[in-house]
Amino acid sequence: MISQYSEKAFARQHFHAVVHVLEGTPALTWPRPAPTVPPLPQIGWFDLDANASGVLTSRLASDATFVRGAVGDTIGLVLQVR
Repeated sequence: MISQYSEKAFARQHFHAVVHVLEGTPALTWPRPAPTVPPLPQIGWFDLDANASGVLTSRLASDATFVRGAVGDTIGLVLQVR
């Protein structure tokens, strides 16, 4: 035989379970933005002479040297101890 207390506890437990399911449903059904995928470069892009691997590598090296020199000089002037 089930006591009165256990029936109330059983009903309360199922009520809370239903409420939690209903609270979580809107979060699952909200419209989500579609994932954005960056466009892939065309295969022929790499065949151009301006986009050859050697040209891109040298451009990257020269840009890094330029940025390092510009930032290093600026930081040196700012932090210069008089």
